[in-house]
Amino acid sequence: MPKQKKEKHIINCDKAPFVPEGWSVEDHQKGGQLLWSPAKVALFLADAQKTGRIGGHDLRKILGSHRVLNANVLDYLLANPSLIPEEWKGKYVYFWGTIYRDRDGSLYVRYLCWDGGRWSWNYYWLGNDWCSTNPAAVLARSSKKLKPSHLDTLSLEVKINGKVYFGEVKLKV
Repeated sequence: MPKQKKEKHIINCDKAPFVPEGWSVEDHQKGGQLLWSPAKVALFLADAQKTGRIGGHDLRKILGSHRVLNANVLDYLLANPSLIPEEWKGKYVYFWGTIYRDRDGSLYVRYLCWDGGRWSWNYYWLGNDWCSTNPAAVLARSSKKLKPSHLDTLSLEVKINGKVYFGEVKLKV
């Protein structure tokens, strides 16, 4: 019996994100073409979230040093819910790579949540506090070490003319 090819899910993190009616995009961090794999994503909590709460504006500053995923990933996952990791249920997973402004001038971040039998999205005001159930979806830092004499995959991040591209290269070491 022939092996079934595993479908590759490539998310365009450079395109303009979905914008709710009456809102505008305050900040959209482009992320190139992301080959989806749950292993590439970490759920980040700031230290203050682990033990209590942190304000949204303070958390945004901390996340500035992380590769946060944007709302294009959220929308792709909603369109393909079988890709969402089971362990995300019970959490409100935020996509800080896209910040929105409503018509009153308030800033918001959209999040993914399990809503009694299905996945959906909602939003949260940056003036609120974030706690341990409010992780940010970020690209995981690779801690994988290559072992000699075997085939392995190297994840790459390349910046060309201001655009960031992500990819993988099969290596024979």
